[in-house]
Amino acid sequence: MQPLAEHVVAERIRDLLREAEAARRAQAVAVSGRSRAAWRRWSGGAARRLSQALEAVAAELDPSVARPSYGRE
Repeated sequence: MQPLAEHVVAERIRDLLREAEAARRAQAVAVSGRSRAAWRRWSGGAARRLSQALEAVAAELDPSVARPSYGRE
């Protein structure tokens, strides 16, 4: 190969490596952003389920805590 062709090929290989590294970094940032949002959704759902479970336990232990039901009485 000619010296110029070798230089062009080497430069193209470096460009491809830089693009691949940039794509990996972008993917890592996207994944980390999603995992934080998923963690917040999971923790919010867990808090709601815990609240509902504690409400049911409180209603069983002390019926005066139970909310009045429409249609009874």
